Amino acid sequence: MLIRSKAQIIKDEIVTHGLLIFFSLIMLFPVALSLMTSFKTKTDVMVLPPRFFPPEWTLEGYLKVFQSDLIPIYMPNSAINAFVSTIITVIFAAFAAYGFSRFKFKGSRALQLGILGLMMIPGVTNLVSYYKLGSQLGILSTHLIMVLVYTGFE
Repeated sequence: MLIRSKAQIIKDEIVTHGLLIFFSLIMLFPVALSLMTSFKTKTDVMVLPPRFFPPEWTLEGYLKVFQSDLIPIYMPNSAINAFVSTIITVIFAAFAAYGFSRFKFKGSRALQLGILGLMMIPGVTNLVSYYKLGSQLGILSTHLIMVLVYTGFE
């Protein structure tokens, strides 16, 4: 059994927390950059080299979005698509998880690994197939095709 001194434990915790903070900042940088960009003017967005903080803060982009006539259409559509696809995904996942946890059958491990392997394939690779399917079924520009796509991504 390895016995570590209190100083070694504190040193390890400082290093661990330092690394966690460092990688958290790396992960949060794109979010912060997007937020800062949302307060820039159109010309400030395209300036090279890019600046993190906007030289002139503006709410022009937000005003344009919220004054749009399409927001009352887009928001309910997004909410409906997200809600329905989440419910469908949770139901399928719950049934699959229950079946895999309660019933041991020949090939269950291979099936689990197959599902895990399919989850590693980016959902974007199926977009052309989804488009062709929606086009052939005549359901493009409907909630149904969006729910199918979102459910396929999840």
